[in-house]
Amino acid sequence: MENRQSDLLSIGQFANAAQLSIKALRLYHEEDLLVPAFVDPATSYRYYLTEQLWKARLIHLMRKMDMPLEEAKQVLELAEKGRIRAVFQIQRYLESYQSRRQTAMEVSNDLIAFLNKEKEMPFEVKTTSLPAQKVLAMELRMKALGLGDKIQECCGKMWAEAERQGAKLIAEPMAIFHGPVNEEDDGPLQVAWPVQGEVHAADGITVDELSPGTYAVADAYGEDCDFPAIIGAYDAVSDWIANNGYQLVGSPREIYYTGKGPDAHWQIQWQYR
Repeated sequence: MENRQSDLLSIGQFANAAQLSIKALRLYHEEDLLVPAFVDPATSYRYYLTEQLWKARLIHLMRKMDMPLEEAKQVLELAEKGRIRAVFQIQRYLESYQSRRQTAMEVSNDLIAFLNKEKEMPFEVKTTSLPAQKVLAMELRMKALGLGDKIQECCGKMWAEAERQGAKLIAEPMAIFHGPVNEEDDGPLQVAWPVQGEVHAADGITVDELSPGTYAVADAYGEDCDFPAIIGAYDAVSDWIANNGYQLVGSPREIYYTGKGPDAHWQIQWQYR
């Protein structure tokens, strides 16, 4: 044992001093967030140094802010290098948290009214047949935070690659969600853009083909493109498919006719049979 035994605190002593539960400390160890100074190989008991209390207390405060463990870990890594960078990271999280809270408050009245059947969500469902489409595509695994910026970054890379190879991007870019994306789940998803001409995979960009078929679609405009209002478009499409006796096929798509803003226009597409 590199540390003197007299300098070590048992997990129970450390939990009391840090105002954390033993269960939380075990979780933080498993997540590599707060690693014990020593683990007894015979008993698996965890021991901590008093010098680790500042980190435990910082984690405690961040968790009181509802900061996810992954982001809390980033703050800790920055704090070990310098206080100022960690402060900036916390401020960025707070700004993001406040933005999400404001969006939820703005949408809550519509959601409550919808549940009370006081008004219908403003999404009209239509059907369309789409041909097979060759696309440039990039795979992503990430949660909702920062996803919009990442999609724009991918579109920029695909645009540059198509131009470099002399191909032509046609129609509109899209995101294809093969799994849920929210505060906890990270997809996976694809950012895709229909392309015309000879083109080859390069630098993280693949060349795929989207299957032809019949799709139910719903258009969203303006604030309805924002999360969580956009969920209503997904619900409208999936409900229409189920209510008309059809089955969902594959993964839903978000088509981006524009970026976000008051003039935004997106479309949700979901294949059915």
